[in-house]
Amino acid sequence: MGGHNTKIMATKMKALIGFGKMKDDELVISCNTIIGAMTGNAKYPAPTPALTDIQTLLDDFTAKLAIARKRGSPEDTALKDESRSPLIVVMQQLGYYVNSVAQGHLSTLLSSGFPPIAPPLPIRCPSKWTM
Repeated sequence: MGGHNTKIMATKMKALIGFGKMKDDELVISCNTIIGAMTGNAKYPAPTPALTDIQTLLDDFTAKLAIARKRGSPEDTALKDESRSPLIVVMQQLGYYVNSVAQGHLSTLLSSGFPPIAPPLPIRCPSKWTM
């Protein structure tokens, strides 16, 4: 029975923190989901950075995103892009906090609103009939 548990322990779940690759809309939705899930969440008593600080950056980015979409001048787009970077940084920091608290525990991780990183798929040898 001990052997069964070792396999589960080997795959530690971690929060997915690749926010830089997300499209603007995905970033906004993910941030809102995570802030909502972590607000008042007893499993995460002291989020670092503070959720209010993240919300401020998110509000700033969301406002600049709306302006860039409405008028769309190069300056508006640059301002939106500039407000995106600090938001990504704080979300990555929050992801590290979540990972340190969750310690690979899936239900704790999921309660944060962060999507888990999919465990790597086992490598299979091609069968003989595959060309």
